[in-house]
Amino acid sequence: MGPPIGDAGRVDLPPGAYTGLVIDTTGLGAKRAISPKLVAPNGKEVWGTVQCSAAWAVSYGIAAWVHGMEQASASVRAGSNPLVVKAEQVLGVHRCVLQISAEDVVKVLEANSVGHFLDNCNVVIVQ
Repeated sequence: MGPPIGDAGRVDLPPGAYTGLVIDTTGLGAKRAISPKLVAPNGKEVWGTVQCSAAWAVSYGIAAWVHGMEQASASVRAGSNPLVVKAEQVLGVHRCVLQISAEDVVKVLEANSVGHFLDNCNVVIVQ
């Protein structure tokens, strides 16, 4: 079993809470992977190690991968009010470790403490 995706993970959110996370990697050469990671500039993992079964991860992926912001906006994982951040770099041999700025790390973690979108895998990666 895995985390609820979409509206199932958005129960009783306060007004204005972020419903998902969109990571824009446009032009950085990110590659689709079953287990992408989001990291801070110091390399510390912000998100990516998710507790779910392998079958769930294969069936749903821990993140949705899309082409373009229009597809990201339409994704059930983004929800109606996603937080959007731009990746600074794409790292790793498999090109699926996404580094964001220190400022964006703070924004993501603060927003997640209210909306819990990371916990529910409501993450969309734009290639």
